[in-house]
Amino acid sequence: MNPKEDFGTVVAGSEEVELAIVHILQKIERFMLRVSELLESGKTIFQNINKGFEERMILVHKEQIEKWQEEIRELCMHDPSNEDANVLLHNA
Repeated sequence: MNPKEDFGTVVAGSEEVELAIVHILQKIERFMLRVSELLESGKTIFQNINKGFEERMILVHKEQIEKWQEEIRELCMHDPSNEDANVLLHNA
């Protein structure tokens, strides 16, 4: 493959110009490879962050639900004694 034809243009020039073009095309190839690697790396990082965030949100949800369930249990335990006090006050 002629490196000068990569961009759809045929360039006629000296060997020095051809070498310069090949050098630039190599830079482009390395740059594209690096960008691809960074995109993959970034995707992995965001997936890990997302997993950690999801796990933390589930934990926060679980803790809050347990807290409210405990409040409900405490209210239910105090209710009979409140009922007894209300009966005594009503009969007084």
